[in-house]
Amino acid sequence: MSILSDMFKIRRSLRQKMLFYIFTSFLLILVAMLSYISIQSENLALQNAKELSKSYAEGYASFIQDKLNTDMGMARAFGHSLYGFQELPWDTRLDVNKKMMKEIAEKNDGFLAVWTIWERRTYDPDWDLDYGRGRFTYYKENGQVYWREEFLDMEGDNKEGAYYKMKVSQEETILNPYPFSYTNEDEILETSLCIPIIQDGEFIGLAGFDISLESYQEVVNQIEPIKGSKLYLLANNSTFVTHPNEENLGKYLGDVYQNLADTFDIETFVSSGKMLSFELMEKELNLFTFAPIHVGKSNQPWSMMLKVPLNNIMEQARKDLLFTLIVGVVGLIVLLIIVWIIARYITRPIRSTTRVLVKLAKGDLENVSKLNVQTKDELQEMSDSLNTLMDGLHNTADFARKIGEGKLDTKYNMLSDNDSLGNALLEMQESLKKAKEEEEKRKLEEVRQNWTTEGLAKFGDILRKNNDNLKELSFYIMKNLVEYTDATQGCIYVKSDDDTIEKYELQAAIAYDRKKLMSDEILPGDGLIGRVVHEKLTIYLTDVPEDYVKITSGLGEANPRSILIVPLILNDEVYGALELVSFNEFEKHQIEFVEKIGESIASTVSSVKVTERTSRLLKESQHQREELSSQEEEMRQNLEELEATQEEAARRETEMNALIEALGSSVLITEFDLEGKVLNVNNKCVDLLGIKPQNMIGKYHKSLGLDNQTGSSAYAKFWADLKKGKTVKRISETSIAGKLKYIDETYIPVADSDGKIHKIVGIGYDFTKVKEKDETINNLKEEIKKLRSE
Repeated sequence: MSILSDMFKIRRSLRQKMLFYIFTSFLLILVAMLSYISIQSENLALQNAKELSKSYAEGYASFIQDKLNTDMGMARAFGHSLYGFQELPWDTRLDVNKKMMKEIAEKNDGFLAVWTIWERRTYDPDWDLDYGRGRFTYYKENGQVYWREEFLDMEGDNKEGAYYKMKVSQEETILNPYPFSYTNEDEILETSLCIPIIQDGEFIGLAGFDISLESYQEVVNQIEPIKGSKLYLLANNSTFVTHPNEENLGKYLGDVYQNLADTFDIETFVSSGKMLSFELMEKELNLFTFAPIHVGKSNQPWSMMLKVPLNNIMEQARKDLLFTLIVGVVGLIVLLIIVWIIARYITRPIRSTTRVLVKLAKGDLENVSKLNVQTKDELQEMSDSLNTLMDGLHNTADFARKIGEGKLDTKYNMLSDNDSLGNALLEMQESLKKAKEEEEKRKLEEVRQNWTTEGLAKFGDILRKNNDNLKELSFYIMKNLVEYTDATQGCIYVKSDDDTIEKYELQAAIAYDRKKLMSDEILPGDGLIGRVVHEKLTIYLTDVPEDYVKITSGLGEANPRSILIVPLILNDEVYGALELVSFNEFEKHQIEFVEKIGESIASTVSSVKVTERTSRLLKESQHQREELSSQEEEMRQNLEELEATQEEAARRETEMNALIEALGSSVLITEFDLEGKVLNVNNKCVDLLGIKPQNMIGKYHKSLGLDNQTGSSAYAKFWADLKKGKTVKRISETSIAGKLKYIDETYIPVADSDGKIHKIVGIGYDFTKVKEKDETINNLKEEIKKLRSE
């Protein structure tokens, strides 16, 4: 009796220990977990809120960015289409621009205006200043488009204006929002997408669209990503593009939310396109997130601002924490009950079960034995399940071994519908099968790609080597194309050079019978080939009409299985077509290959035609060159005679200059134009008059004081005779520096090579001293006479 009592105490003590240790351990873990969760949940919830807000802000910023970039892409395409227009006459350029702008304005409801701005020097040849511009606009009013021309900055550029800044930066630009009215009535908030027009690195104008921002107000205000949150769209200068209160549209962020501007340098983050997130206490604690919006290549990013009340997010986190606490306590109680129930059943078979599990945990399936537990309860079920698990692991190991040997069709029997390991193995089996199939497909695609690449290289070489004769080129193309595609027959038609009618001539045919070869010309729309060149589309037939073509051999004739006809198109112009006939059906990659080389053949055919035309022109040019050569010989002889004449004239001019230089040291020399203005004087004349040369040049002959004795009528006749080419001689008497001077003058008209008088040369000799000696002698003679008479 005492032995049974002791055994009962031992069993009860073991159960109590199990209950105590398991319950205590779980309790400690639960307390630690709840403590940690309570501490971290607040931070985690806040971090999740920030990440969620950032995700929403970036998502909606990307949505708005895509819309703006779509419009900017259209503006860029429009602006780039105007490159090279400067070479056109202004009337033609303006007419083309108007058509393009009107079509864009009419087809795009979101565009308020389509405009171009041209520097005035690009359309006014008489304007050479670097300012002045013309603005040409199609704008919408009441569903209609109207044209307007404006001419601005004619007195100089406004260096503070947006146009001048874009003129200097030469970059794409999205302007900050501005209110505008095309009818001077109701204003709307809009922006402009601006694309610079550059010619040879020089700014010559702008092109762009004006778009309304009202649609963005409607879209953004309808979005509430998080309960109680609000979205705002900000421009580069931190003005509101959208706002729940329409009165704040176009206002600066700091004017509406002063506390934001005072606390953070938001304008810098927005204008530089940086991400920003912060918390701010207003009436409640709010989380603000700013996500940049980059429009095209513009350096003026916009921003999406998301305002989220943190209490709305943290409330759910607190509910989750409370729920976790309740679940933990309930779980603790349930665990206590369950442990107390099962503790009685796990003490006896626990060792054998543990030994088996330890071996299984180490992956040892060979040295384990099945359990033999006959308790008729959960322990027996556990042991049976463990035995079933061992059988399943043995089957799994055998299945994995066969899969590893490459036997992918091995069958696997799952233990149940919930057999996760079995499902994973079957998924692995299917994945390996798919990988094998993909590998086979990849190899097949690689073979086809190599076939296409080699074919392109081969035909590229054929087109390079045989591009001087169209007939020979056509034959080599079809010969090799029939062989390369395993076709049976083939032919090629090329567009005729006859400008009077559009037709296509047969250039080469491979393996066609005599009757087929008789159709050597085809008109657009005539037969299948005529249809191909007319519609510019490939035709592939697998149901070939019996009377279309026959393939003949020494054993008889038969209908082909497929026909492929491909147009030869380059820059949307058809240069011909080629036809392939085969007993086999053409695969997709073969058809694509033939279409690709069709473009290359069209390019080469075009070049060959140009080469042949150039050859004809060279022959004509050679004939003209021979005629010009004889004319050049005659001109050369005339030039030699002219050079000899010029050398003789130069020799005479040198002698004359030497003579004039020699005379200049002893006589007075002055040059005048036909109006009597001094052109040049020599040093002798300067010494006589005592006037510097620079003070004499440009003055009239009469102002030099050399002609005080001649009346106005005589003086006029004097110059008139000189202009007629008469040489005039005279003696002038004048007073220079208080002294009387006598000058013997000769005026000679000088003519040019055409015999026209172009200047007057005056040559004078000062004979004052001779005159004074004569007067002295005469005075002495008079005195002698008086003395004799006395």
